[in-house]
Amino acid sequence: MLKMLYSEFQPKGWVLSAAISASPKNSTIQYLLHSGVQPNKLIIGVPLYSRTFTLKNIEQNAYWAPTIGPGKKGPVTKATGILAYYEVQIHFLRRQNYIDHTLFLLHLFVFLKVSYAKEYKLGGALIWEMSFDDFRGEYCNQGKFPLLRAINEYYG
Repeated sequence: MLKMLYSEFQPKGWVLSAAISASPKNSTIQYLLHSGVQPNKLIIGVPLYSRTFTLKNIEQNAYWAPTIGPGKKGPVTKATGILAYYEVQIHFLRRQNYIDHTLFLLHLFVFLKVSYAKEYKLGGALIWEMSFDDFRGEYCNQGKFPLLRAINEYYG
């Protein structure tokens, strides 16, 4: 299917894009690389948000647990089913014992994505959506744009 899409996109100058994870065992990136796609033509995405869902049963909360729809609206973006990075911080700031752990995990996630891109010599990383970072430095006590700065630092 990818070859078919690529053959349709290429004559028009369109770019073929796919949402994929950055797992070292990622079959999509590996498939594209082994199919001859030049690594510098692949860009890895780094989301600055979390998707949220309303669980059908709060007792069933593991991955792939049944849901009944998107999560509640974020307090700032008012978006249903998505929380900006800083909205996650707002949520966890109410539970101080989680904030350092959450920040560590988010920075680790960014580091792993960038490390993956560097290891496979991918064309770079893109973020979505820059305004979802803590752009005012108000929520995570790490200054303005902590995740964007982390990406720049890790690429440096």
